[in-house]
Amino acid sequence: MITPRFKLTQDDSFLIVTIHAPYTNVKDAEIEYDEKMFLFNSKPYFLRLYLPCEVACEMEEGKTSYDSELGIFTIHVPKKNKGEHFPNLDMLSELIKPQRVSAERLISELPSTSQNLDELENEESVCHLYGYGFASQRHGILGKFIGEIGSLIDVMDPENFAIDSRSDFCRELDEEKFDPEYYLSDLFTPDSLQNEAMEFELTDTSLQINDLDREQLKDLPIRFLGNLSSETNYHIALSLIDICFAFAYDLRTNTGEHTVESGWTIAKLAPTLSVLACWQNVHEALTSAVRRSLVYPVCRNWELSMKVVEDLEKILTGGRLTILHCLLEIRKIFNHGGEFRYLFNQLYINDYCLWVQSVDASILDNLNIEFQESKTKVDKFSMGLDLEYIEAEAKLKMLELETCGESVVNLVESELENEFRVTPKELEEKDLVDSDDDLAPPTIEEKK
Repeated sequence: MITPRFKLTQDDSFLIVTIHAPYTNVKDAEIEYDEKMFLFNSKPYFLRLYLPCEVACEMEEGKTSYDSELGIFTIHVPKKNKGEHFPNLDMLSELIKPQRVSAERLISELPSTSQNLDELENEESVCHLYGYGFASQRHGILGKFIGEIGSLIDVMDPENFAIDSRSDFCRELDEEKFDPEYYLSDLFTPDSLQNEAMEFELTDTSLQINDLDREQLKDLPIRFLGNLSSETNYHIALSLIDICFAFAYDLRTNTGEHTVESGWTIAKLAPTLSVLACWQNVHEALTSAVRRSLVYPVCRNWELSMKVVEDLEKILTGGRLTILHCLLEIRKIFNHGGEFRYLFNQLYINDYCLWVQSVDASILDNLNIEFQESKTKVDKFSMGLDLEYIEAEAKLKMLELETCGESVVNLVESELENEFRVTPKELEEKDLVDSDDDLAPPTIEEKK
C-alpha cells in the first residue's frame, strides 16, 4: 500500500485532513475516525494517523469532498472538544508513528537471555567510547565502507576514533588546512559571488514546511529512538548548531538555492558529519562551524560567516518547524548528491528528523537561549587561526608598499627636475632667441 501525501489544518470545530490520492476509485474509499485515531483506505492508498487530541465518534457531523481534477480528498473531522487546539500538526512523522507504548512492548518482547544482555551491554560500552551517528548509537558501519567512501569523512579509522578526542582533532586539522593567502584574498579582493552572498536576505517563508517536506515526512523510516535522558537530548541538540550553520552557509552563498556542490559543502562545514564530532556546549559547536567556513569552502570571509550566524539565529528562533525544514532539505540533498552521502542520512539526518518532531520543546528553547549567549563570544581570536595578526600584518605591508610607492614617485620627479633644470641666464638667453625666432620667417629646415 502507498502512503498518500497529506496535510492537516484545523479550525475551532474541525480537524481538516487533505489527502492527495489521484489514482483511486472514490466509491471504494473508506474513512474512519474515533478518539485519537484516523483511518483512510482506498486502494492503492492507506493512511493511519495517531492524533494528539480526541475527535468525535459521530461520522454524521463530519463531511468529505473530492476534487476529481486534483485528485484530492478534503475530510472535515469534528473535534470532540470544540475550540481545542491540536498541536504539532506539521509533525507528520509523529502522526504516522504508532504509539510509543507499542514500540516499547516490541522491545520488551525480545529474547532476554544472559548472552543477549551481555552483547547489548558490550555494544553500549563500545558506543559510549567510539560511537557515532545519532546519539552516538552506531558503530561498525563506516569501517566497512572506508575503502569506498574516500573523502566522505576526515577520519581514517572511524571505528577506533575516541569521542573525547574528536573536537581537538577537528581544531588541529582546521589549523593545518587554513590558507592565510586565500583568506586575505577574499578579505581585500572579494569577487561578485561573495558580494551577492553578503547581500542575500533569508526570509521566513523560505524556512516554512512545504509540500516537498511533507512528501519526505510520510516516507521517513519509522524507528523507535529509545528513552533518551535529558543529558543525551542536550548533546543531540548541540549538533543542530553546526549542521544548521552548514546548511545556512550553503543557502546564503548560493543566494537561496542549492547546487551540485551543496552536499559537499554541508558535510564539510558540519564537524558532526565530517569528523563525527560530539560537543560539550553551544560555544564549542558554533566556533568549530565558523572556523571551518574560513578554511574549506569557496568563500572564506569573516563578515560573511557572521551573516551566516545571523541566519542560524533565525533558524533556531523559528523553533521546531524551521529546524525540521532545514533537516529535510539536507536529507534531500544527501539522497541525491552521490558519493555515499546518503550514509549521513542513515546515520544522522533521518533520526534527527524524527527526534526534532517529538523532543520536548524546552530542549530546543534552551538551545536557542544558550546560542544567544554564545554568539556574542565568537570572535576572530576564538578561531585559533591568528586572524587578527594576519590581517594586521597584511595591512602593514600594504601601507609600506603605498609609502614606498609615494617615495619612488617623489624621487623620480626630483631626478627629472634636476635633469631638466635651467639657470636664469640660460632662461634669459632662451627667451631672446625665441623672441627673435618669432620675428624672423621660418627656415626651410624648420618648415620640414
